[in-house]
Amino acid sequence: MKRSSTYFQFIKFSVVGTFGFGVDVCVFYLFTQICNLGLARIIAFLVAVIFTFLLNRSFTFLVEKKTGFLPEFIKYFFSMILGGLANLATSLYLLYQIKFFENYQFIPLALGSVAGLLINFSLSKKIFS
Repeated sequence: MKRSSTYFQFIKFSVVGTFGFGVDVCVFYLFTQICNLGLARIIAFLVAVIFTFLLNRSFTFLVEKKTGFLPEFIKYFFSMILGGLANLATSLYLLYQIKFFENYQFIPLALGSVAGLLINFSLSKKIFS
């Protein structure tokens, strides 16, 4: 039963992440109209992390306790940064080190996303348990 539970949590986590990406993009484009790209990117990331934190807490991992909200969020926020760094490192490594990907740049981006997803899911599972 535990294996099935983890599988469904992973699916939910992935769905939440997909919606989080949409929030990230929308907020980014909205804020590029009123501030510079760097600030727009930071704001969009923060909004997406808050969005995914709330959904993952209540939908993916079904956290019911009301205590520990802020410490959970801080851990979650930094885990998302770790996943983002893994995403970036994986995709840049593949893009710059494997000539094949010069013509198929979407593949390293996808593989970077998978690396980030796996790290973020593993860390989130620990945070919310």
